Amino acid sequence: MRPLIVVLHERSEQVLAGAARFWDIPNVGDPAELVGNLYPILTDAWQLALGIERIGPLAQAILTALARHRTPMRPSALAEAAGADESLVIATARQLYVAGILASEASEDGMRLFLPNELVRLVLRLEQERSESLPPDTPLPILLDRLTDHELLDLAERYGMQIIPAVTTREEAIDFLLRRLGRAAVLGDVRAKLSPAAQAFLDSLLKAQPVPLRDIVERSRGSFAALRSTISELARWGWVWRTGLGDRLAIFIPVALTASQRQRDLQPTAEAVEPIPAPSPTATLADLLILLARSLMHEPKANPREISVVPRPSPTGLWYWLDPLDHQAYIAFLEHSARSLGLLRADGTVDASRLRGWLQLSFPEQARRLLRVWRSTPDTDERARRQRILERAKMLATDSWYEWSTIESERTHAGERTVERRALELAWLGVLSLGRIDAQTLAVRTTPWSRWILGLHDDAPPLPFSLHLRLVDQPEITLERPSPLAVWFAARLGQPQQTGPRIVWQVTGDEIAHYLLRSAQLEGAPPEPEKIGRAILRYFEQATERDLPPSWRESFLGLFTRNHPAVAQPAITLTFVSPIDRDRAREALEGAGWSAFPIGARELVITPCEPHRRAQLIATLRRTGFIVEWAAATSGQRKHRTSSAQQRPL
Repeated sequence: MRPLIVVLHERSEQVLAGAARFWDIPNVGDPAELVGNLYPILTDAWQLALGIERIGPLAQAILTALARHRTPMRPSALAEAAGADESLVIATARQLYVAGILASEASEDGMRLFLPNELVRLVLRLEQERSESLPPDTPLPILLDRLTDHELLDLAERYGMQIIPAVTTREEAIDFLLRRLGRAAVLGDVRAKLSPAAQAFLDSLLKAQPVPLRDIVERSRGSFAALRSTISELARWGWVWRTGLGDRLAIFIPVALTASQRQRDLQPTAEAVEPIPAPSPTATLADLLILLARSLMHEPKANPREISVVPRPSPTGLWYWLDPLDHQAYIAFLEHSARSLGLLRADGTVDASRLRGWLQLSFPEQARRLLRVWRSTPDTDERARRQRILERAKMLATDSWYEWSTIESERTHAGERTVERRALELAWLGVLSLGRIDAQTLAVRTTPWSRWILGLHDDAPPLPFSLHLRLVDQPEITLERPSPLAVWFAARLGQPQQTGPRIVWQVTGDEIAHYLLRSAQLEGAPPEPEKIGRAILRYFEQATERDLPPSWRESFLGLFTRNHPAVAQPAITLTFVSPIDRDRAREALEGAGWSAFPIGARELVITPCEPHRRAQLIATLRRTGFIVEWAAATSGQRKHRTSSAQQRPL
């Protein structure tokens, strides 16, 4: 099997002219130029699919058999693999050869047929698409994920994205396209630029879709070149896609691209709506940080880079005020989000490096990433359902109320709390605001902030968001534009005094002392309190629009300078018979990796020595010839008395 470009260059001018007639392109008379014109047609999935459909159903079976076999096949073996009469296979293979799709080579036992390398991948791709039935309402992220890297980046560039080769990622391109394709104005402008033939084709396809490609080829009244050009034009703009329909390949327009038409079906409710009070759109983002910060365990892990957390069931200190029945669901939602973002590992530890990266993001960027995680649930059916909901949400007029039932794609029994679960989660994410028409009817609306998260606006709107810090005997200060870092440190250093639409933290000496001790545990050495205090103060200063009052600064730093941590480590004191025994034991212990410090004439202090390592310590001493006796100390603690094995009494 050889590359297509080589196969084409080996063909005579007469054979190339036959391929030009099949594809309905001009015969320029120059073989090299003909090859240059044929190659991009044959290596384009849409063009190849149309060419195969023009030849007939047996063509796909033959090509699939060759692609799967991956080596040249005799016509008889090919007929058996395709499940067709050999004479029909030979006749169809001749048409495929004329079209430039199929190649042949001579062998000792006769002619063998094969597919050029580039076409193997394309044929297998088309066969896979033929086996997968995608409805027109398939979410755009699923469709975009089917494109190759080249197709995806080309489409993104066509819609205005600046592509940097080897730098721009698939994820970046998909996010960009979802924002652009979600705008009715953008789609309207693109449609207006389409050729009259392409616009007419779209109108005809909207009446009944999906439509088998073979039907389109057979019904076409124009030239094959014109049909190929029309479909290629629409495919380059992402307006048409392929799917399986029975045992045939079909074409359809994604419902997501017909927003202007579907938007007429989403009408705001005329009923009076009672809004459900809600905090700032960034409340959940703050709560995610608060939950992690306030749930730090006091015991450090063996790995100082890992911070263990245990989600607390208490709502104290959380920004979002909740219906008590929803509280546990909210806590679970936060924990699941933290795990999905990679902040929280499966073993309950926080990934410190990921946390540092998360804290460097702005709240708007965090909001989009959190929605991306919600949208990308592992459950395939649920993922598709959430995609459809978000697509409908993009079509809602800002600040107009809609019944949730017009957005939610699935109906459930009235009275079940699961009816509104997705709406509630979208409210936590800041995508929707909630209201009630009556006890059984939930209403939703979007806001300018919602449209930013959904990718409909390029610039995030300003947030009515502030953070209030209070010191003992000091006035409250307000951080007008707090960053995630400012919220993180406030939650680590203070106790909540007021929650709801306005949250106030009381910064206390006890919390700062706990923070310093925790830092000492993680680092294994006492930190410099004043240095840490000044660093945190800088974060607070960056989050306010004015200088902090000097008295507040001094009081804040004073809470650090008055709390100097000291690290206590578990230790064991060993008392020996003689200084010689002590020195011999010290040499053995240090050789085994222990830290041993002599005190007095006959004693060693072993530190650190956690209880679970005592057996290891005793074993090391016994190998050196010592036995250990546990002696009661006057303080109620226990110390160890050792003697040499040779002096052990009978």
